[in-house]
Amino acid sequence: MGLRVRRGRWLVGALVWAGAVNTVAAQVTVEGGSEPQKPSTYSWTVTNRGNQPVVSFEFPHFRVLGANPPEGWIFEEIRLDAPGHKGSQRMDRFSTTEPRALIRKGQSRTFSILTNARKAVVSQGPAIITFEDGTTLTVTDIEIPWGESWLRKRALLLMMGAIFALFIVVQIVRGIRKRPSAQVGGGVADA
Repeated sequence: MGLRVRRGRWLVGALVWAGAVNTVAAQVTVEGGSEPQKPSTYSWTVTNRGNQPVVSFEFPHFRVLGANPPEGWIFEEIRLDAPGHKGSQRMDRFSTTEPRALIRKGQSRTFSILTNARKAVVSQGPAIITFEDGTTLTVTDIEIPWGESWLRKRALLLMMGAIFALFIVVQIVRGIRKRPSAQVGGGVADA
């Protein structure tokens, strides 16, 4: 009987925890991404449904040419260089310290950036929301600008190289087939 009670408490605790996690995730929504009419512009609307005001909105990106923060907010680009990490990752952060600019319960703010549309591709990534009390929330799968992969950048070059290599192999095989075979002891002897 004691074991069943413990299992029941564990189950209730897990359900309460899961409900709390879903409640936290539902506190803030982030909508938007690449604008169809302007592929170089990304805009997100952050809406706060929780009690804690939002003081920061950040996300990883490829390359930003400019930003349009809401009134009272500042934009900064943070470069995260890690030893042994090939290349560098960048984060964009919109933040505020002004009480009138905070995103309070029921309020929304729109954040925009300008990218190089020819070099960036639309991808999915996380957004990190920071609240006034210092807690953070990660919202997954928002549309972000990201750099083309190494393979995608070089796909045409790799394809042309493969076609050239195939052409060379075909020429070698053709050359081997066209050579006359040497005859061994097939000649007539003069008497």
